[in-house]
Amino acid sequence: MYYYPDVMVTCDERAKAFQYYKKFPRLIVEVLSNGTEGFDWGDKWADYQELETLQE
Repeated sequence: MYYYPDVMVTCDERAKAFQYYKKFPRLIVEVLSNGTEGFDWGDKWADYQELETLQE
């Protein structure tokens, strides 16, 4: 499973090993719109909460 958030920040050295995508996010920012708000706060938010490196 992968998403393209509006902004993602990683501070993890392991992320340097991936050239075309990033893993180990510390911060994820999603800009909500009427068309995406339900999905962003639903399934996507649940998946984001599974990430060990994400800080709230």
